[in-house]
Amino acid sequence: IIPGSDEARITFCGATEGELSEDRNVIVIDVGGGSTEFILGNAKKIQFAKSLDIGAVRLTEKFISSHPVVENERRLVEAHIDAQLDTIIGPLSSHSFDKIIAVAGTPSALAAAMLGGFDSDKVHGFVLTQEKLKEWCDLFSRTSVQERINTYHFEPGRADVIFVGATILYRFLAKLKKPSMMVSIKGVRYGVALEALSRCS
Repeated sequence: IIPGSDEARITFCGATEGELSEDRNVIVIDVGGGSTEFILGNAKKIQFAKSLDIGAVRLTEKFISSHPVVENERRLVEAHIDAQLDTIIGPLSSHSFDKIIAVAGTPSALAAAMLGGFDSDKVHGFVLTQEKLKEWCDLFSRTSVQERINTYHFEPGRADVIFVGATILYRFLAKLKKPSMMVSIKGVRYGVALEALSRCS
């Protein structure tokens, strides 16, 4: 519907609202179904934006044949994600940044599972650590879709792709050698609202 450059700008605007300064960069990671967006910038401008074809649905359909996840399929998913991430880690690492913000359904669902339910005030700003994401990946690889629904209260449409979604987030932190990322419930829709308000003011 809109050009990728506009989507990146709007997503970044929504996710970082209240988090930006002119001299400190922030990275936004937006895990979608078909792709994952990576955006780095500050209050002045976006300095890097890239979309990779490593969405949670896309990779689940491509690599995962059963739940629990077969070990060989897990290794294939991780290797594919790592290979894609390797194309952007250099450019991202060439910039300094102070924070990583994760938006969209995967990080919000993980935060809600840890909190025992979705509470927007608690999910927004929740910190996902690399260590905890690794634990979730290990756990999801050993559980069925129904177990994920019954025990962790994931929606059916989320439960079957949460393993890959969590793996994307975990591998991104591991590649950057960063300990954590912050969850934001604001994203492209919030950015659209902010842009609409700015045009009216």
